[in-house]
Amino acid sequence: MIRKYRYGTPFNTEALTEKIETTEGVLPYGEVSQEEGFVFTYIMDEDDIVYGLGEANRGINKRGYCYISNCTDDPVHTEDKRSLYGAHNFIIVSGKTTFGLFFDYPSKLTFDIGYDREDTLRVSCENADLDIYVLEGENAYDIVKQFRHVIGRSYIPPKFAFGFGQSRWGGIRRKKISVLLQKDIGRIISQST
Repeated sequence: MIRKYRYGTPFNTEALTEKIETTEGVLPYGEVSQEEGFVFTYIMDEDDIVYGLGEANRGINKRGYCYISNCTDDPVHTEDKRSLYGAHNFIIVSGKTTFGLFFDYPSKLTFDIGYDREDTLRVSCENADLDIYVLEGENAYDIVKQFRHVIGRSYIPPKFAFGFGQSRWGGIRRKKISVLLQKDIGRIISQST
């Protein structure tokens, strides 16, 4: 089940492929403060594991660090970096209570996941103009399936595109390319090329 909560007047990022109606009321998890921008705070259980944030550094459990979603193109990816080039503002808190949160916000977001305070998940941004999607399901896998469904399918190039890229860098000799083309010419590449 996915519910959308709106704060302020958010920019439409078109991150979701499906329209989800806004739910009235307060978030079922944590607390929201709009006194200084936007701050979401959730007190985590001792055994809670936090997954998500896409291509962020560190391990699969994001607990114990502060991440900044700001799409920084820093060529040196080391463990002490707080921001990488991707903005994947989706997390799952897995424990006694398991739920997912997607913060649909086009600017800088800070995820303090037990960094300042070991038991506190704190997500903050400058302006309170965002949509938060709360995902609930049977388990973390179910939540991920729901999320993947509403954001749409990832682009995956056709198989032949991988072969051409590999032949460019793989050093395949002309004779081997000729053999491969003879074998797959009808299936992959038209005879006119």
